[in-house]
Amino acid sequence: MSELVIVDKKTSIEVLKSWAFDLPKLSYDASFESIEMQTEIKATEKRLKEIENDVLLKVNSEINGHGRPTFSNQSLRDAEVQRRLKANHEYQNFGDKIGGFYSRRDKSKIQAEYYDKMFSVVKNLLYDASEKERLKIVRENRQMEVSQRNE
Repeated sequence: MSELVIVDKKTSIEVLKSWAFDLPKLSYDASFESIEMQTEIKATEKRLKEIENDVLLKVNSEINGHGRPTFSNQSLRDAEVQRRLKANHEYQNFGDKIGGFYSRRDKSKIQAEYYDKMFSVVKNLLYDASEKERLKIVRENRQMEVSQRNE
C-alpha cells in the first residue's frame, strides 16, 4: 500500500473536522471486519483439516480381498487422498470460501491502514489551521497593544 495520503488544500475546516470524527470509526470497523475474517479463516481451515483427516483415515484403513492395504505405499495413498478431496464437494466449497475470506481480510487491513494514515493527515491539517488562527490572534493583539501605546 502507498504511504501517500492526499487531501486537497482547499478542503474546509468543517469537512476536516467531520473526517476527524469519522475516520477512527471507519478504521475500527475495517479492523473489526479483518478480525472477523481471520476467525472465519481459522474455522474453515479447521473444517478442511477434519475432512482431510477423515479421507486419510479411510484411505489408510482400506484393505483389499487378500487382507492387505488397498494402497500399497505412501505415494499411492497420498494420490488417492488428493483424488478423493478433489471429488469432495464440501471440501471444494470450503476451499473456495477460504479464498474469499483471505481477500476480504486483506482488503479490510488495507482500508484500516489507509483510514489511520488519513486521520493522521487530517489531524495535522487541523492542528496547522488551529495554530495559524492562534498566531493570527496573537499578532492582532500585539498590533492593538502597539497602536494603544502610540495613542
